[in-house]
Amino acid sequence: MRFLSGASQVFLAIYLPVWVDAYAPRHKKTRWMTYNIMAAPLGLLVGYALTAVMVSMGMDWKWAFLRNAFIIVPVSLLYIFVKPQYLNIGKRLEK
Repeated sequence: MRFLSGASQVFLAIYLPVWVDAYAPRHKKTRWMTYNIMAAPLGLLVGYALTAVMVSMGMDWKWAFLRNAFIIVPVSLLYIFVKPQYLNIGKRLEK
């Protein structure tokens, strides 16, 4: 599970900074990149905290994995609805 989690996140770790550079308004690039960089540690913090709360309530720690699956799958499916012009950065950078 750890490998699958890392393998699925590596694409975003590489792609998001390039996307921010290509699409963020010039005066907001720093703010967008800050949000991008802060997302991973804050996600870990919130995930560990939620798991601790779930375990303290008597739930099995395995429910934390199921919770992640229920969150990650719908969010991943949202990429289907992203306009192709926002995903194809090659054309954007040529202009």
